[in-house]
Amino acid sequence: MKKVPINQIYLKFHIPKNLAMHMLWVTSIGALAIENWSGSAIDQNQVISALLLHDIGNVIKFELGSSQVKKLYSKQELEKLVIVQKQMIDLYGDNADIANILILKKLRVDKQIIQLLDNHSFDFLPTLLDSENWNEKIVFYSDLRVAPWGIVSVTQRIKNLKERYCHRNPDWNNNSLYKKWLNWSTQLEDQLNQHTKIDLKSLSQHQIEEKVLELSDYQISVEL
Repeated sequence: MKKVPINQIYLKFHIPKNLAMHMLWVTSIGALAIENWSGSAIDQNQVISALLLHDIGNVIKFELGSSQVKKLYSKQELEKLVIVQKQMIDLYGDNADIANILILKKLRVDKQIIQLLDNHSFDFLPTLLDSENWNEKIVFYSDLRVAPWGIVSVTQRIKNLKERYCHRNPDWNNNSLYKKWLNWSTQLEDQLNQHTKIDLKSLSQHQIEEKVLELSDYQISVEL
């Protein structure tokens, strides 16, 4: 095991640039929450490491033929992504959530980091809301603030997820369930806001861009 900069890990796994940036933006939210934290003790390294790695296998679910993806990448880059995606699926299967955990296990990261990401579904939120696991709450919340183009409100993020995944998962078309997910997510934000010296809702794109520069070289103990 050795400490490796996150950008080196992204390179090792051929993480596409928009996915890498998403993980850095999400981590920036978590880092800013921690910097302004006034509640119970937080394990900063575990939270930051989990956020930097939380979507490491998500290239599996990229719709490479979509117009949105084609706008982001050149023809040559897309050809490479097709190969990377196939290799990922061959190694870890076609479920990105499962693949994320399998990759973390392959990297032999701390088990507690994996645990922070093991229950990353909206149905788990009521359990999380009733817990005192502030590490996990920050991890879950941070991903609720970043859309593909940058920082957004919780409401905008949930709406964007519905638009992107309603054709894959019928649960997103269940209006009652959608309202529950949104309500639980805003409750989580309110809980965290009670323990921060800033209003998390006020975080700006400018603030997270500044944090990205600091986090790009963040070192995580892994086995490459």
